[in-house]
Amino acid sequence: MKYGSMHVGLKMFLEQANDSPIAAYHAALLLEREFRGRAAQYFYLRAARGGYVPAMLKIASLLLTGQYICPEDERPLSRGKRDAVQGAAWIRSAAKTGDDTANYLMARCHWDGIGVERNPSAARCCLRQVAFPQYASNPYEPAEAFVFGGISREFGAQVSRMQRAGSLPPAG
Repeated sequence: MKYGSMHVGLKMFLEQANDSPIAAYHAALLLEREFRGRAAQYFYLRAARGGYVPAMLKIASLLLTGQYICPEDERPLSRGKRDAVQGAAWIRSAAKTGDDTANYLMARCHWDGIGVERNPSAARCCLRQVAFPQYASNPYEPAEAFVFGGISREFGAQVSRMQRAGSLPPAG
């Protein structure tokens, strides 16, 4: 995208950001591309608070990987400090919307004890909320790598075992 058209798009999204979580999210994407830091994260947080699932997962990712720099109105977290509890809370909020990716990520939190107490039973319960399309590979692994900074082979093996046993719902 050329700088001029990005500037016009950013201005449009910023004007709509107060009323639209989706506009706030897109403003954050454009700001992150140019500036990074507080400005982008402020709009990601605004979109997440507005209930936009991709923004919730972005905030979770920033918290879980230690890249979150809070906006001025928040309690500051040190740069580089990870906050797994808050990250898991954002994933839980997204999962409550019924989003398959968020439920998969919440299962990973329970499986590995990331921000919550380790509970394989709760992980399996979250996985049963996820529809798994018939692909050769797990379609949720890119989101797992994005949010957690890596893929858990142990968790992936558990998902595969559950798929083979037929205890996970197929894509509807």
